[in-house]
Amino acid sequence: MPDLELRHLRAVCAIAEEGSVTKAAARLGLTQPAMSAQLRTVELIIGGRLFERTSVGSVPTDLGRQVVATARRVLDEVAGLLDPARERARETVALSAAEDRPGGGHTA
Repeated sequence: MPDLELRHLRAVCAIAEEGSVTKAAARLGLTQPAMSAQLRTVELIIGGRLFERTSVGSVPTDLGRQVVATARRVLDEVAGLLDPARERARETVALSAAEDRPGGGHTA
């Protein structure tokens, strides 16, 4: 069985927010078949349908609402973990670039 990945959580959240697999795919830069494949993978891993496909779009099932709520929390936690690290990396790059400029580095 495949592992659940962050991209799967993003896909599930996007489908819930957009109400459409096609719109969610466009938002994440995927094709509709690729998004549908990700959804099928998540449903296989979770063990149930996450969305009912209706004439008006994709509506979360009870299980889907639970998974979406948990996915949002996980994605928020991951962002909270990565944001400070990314900020430090940007500061390091900016400092390095400043040191590489003439007159921008340390003097001996």
